[in-house]
Amino acid sequence: MFSFFFFVLSLSLFSLSPSSSETWICSQNCAYLNEREILITLYKHLTSNSTWKNSTGWLELGSDHCTWYGVRCNKQKQVTQLNLSNNLLNGQLPSQFQNLTSLEKLDLSEN
Repeated sequence: MFSFFFFVLSLSLFSLSPSSSETWICSQNCAYLNEREILITLYKHLTSNSTWKNSTGWLELGSDHCTWYGVRCNKQKQVTQLNLSNNLLNGQLPSQFQNLTSLEKLDLSEN
């Protein structure tokens, strides 16, 4: 009885630990989803009392954030450029914005 219980417990614990391929998939997808969530937060913060002049793709269900208006990404789907100049933005940048660690160019002029 005891050995059967130990076997079931061991099997359960083994199935809880992710394999290296699952960890890699999560690190890739988690980073992608995190950057997408940061951009969604940015959108919500900068649309206080108005709508953007051009918000093509933003917040569309199932859309790739790298195809949204003004967003450019590298091959790893990390945001490298954000050009939302002259787009009727209004508000403050959210604190999460600093987590776009691959961002090299930001243009929010004339808003």
